Amino acid sequence: MSDKLKEKASYVFHILTFIAYFILLFFLEIPTALQFLQYFGVLFFILGMIFLILSIISLMQNKTGGLLQTGVYGIVRHPMYLGAILLFSAMVLFLPHWIMLILAAINIIIVYRFMLDGEKQNIKKFGAEYRNYMKRVPRMNFVIGLIRWLKRD
Repeated sequence: MSDKLKEKASYVFHILTFIAYFILLFFLEIPTALQFLQYFGVLFFILGMIFLILSIISLMQNKTGGLLQTGVYGIVRHPMYLGAILLFSAMVLFLPHWIMLILAAINIIIVYRFMLDGEKQNIKKFGAEYRNYMKRVPRMNFVIGLIRWLKRD
């Protein structure tokens, strides 16, 4: 299967997962003992949206097409992928059911693979500059990334 076809199939799977999630919300009950997980789901959802929105804004402002190393890209190398992973995790926390766990796990694996492929492409495109960036900024660990970012500024 070609890379483009894999990418398109992955996007279709993401969309179908979101549709399934909203359908399952009407049919699956959340056990009382697991309802506390929804608070973490709200936190993951908010963090995921923040990373997605800030990364989109940064990409739109990057007129040169150069390597982004400031703002949210100065905290983690892949804020958009991190945001997506947090959103898929939030789905499981909002609706803690084995079906959602399986769907979210598959989606997270797909997003992680995209991230690794993106790193290979960035190394080819930016070379040593990207390798230095990789040493300074963590892939997805935003706690360590935030600490390093605060120490730099």
